[in-house]
Amino acid sequence: MLRPDLEELGRFYKRLGEQGFERGKPWFYISGALTGVSNIDDMKKFYEELSDVIMNHGGFAYVPHRITDPVENPDVSPMEVYEVDMKSVINCRRKGAMVTVLEHPSLGVGAEIQKSFSSGVKMIYLAPAGKGISRLIMGGGEALRGVSEDIFVIEYKNHKDALKKFSEHLDEHFSVERGYRN
Repeated sequence: MLRPDLEELGRFYKRLGEQGFERGKPWFYISGALTGVSNIDDMKKFYEELSDVIMNHGGFAYVPHRITDPVENPDVSPMEVYEVDMKSVINCRRKGAMVTVLEHPSLGVGAEIQKSFSSGVKMIYLAPAGKGISRLIMGGGEALRGVSEDIFVIEYKNHKDALKKFSEHLDEHFSVERGYRN
């Protein structure tokens, strides 16, 4: 059972406020590999750009490397990473979604996907065109809740293409008032 350290939780919300968090804003979680990625600087930049798209649409984007990056924040314990990130996934339930970049294999991303499925969080998968997506993660929402339409897939040629398609998807399926609906 998660037992938050109230002092750490206070620091966490202070850091979120510095990143544009306001209570009531629809919450999106940017999920992507951080460990063992050869082009990590490019990937972090991409995650930040996805966050910018969400913020420009009026939502809030939780980007894990801002808070629990394994290199930048080595003092954050594995339990704190788990608590903060899993609670952040759950925060997407009401009006947001988890945005998952499927460019690099990652055990952490797999854990985040599973938490999303078990918590009723809608999913937006961003995947390089032609790379293929595991049937296991495509079927997880349907298996746990009987709802496969909670997953939307955006395939892209490059990061610029992904950002354009993602923005267009939010134009069509998201508003601050009603939240994310696919």
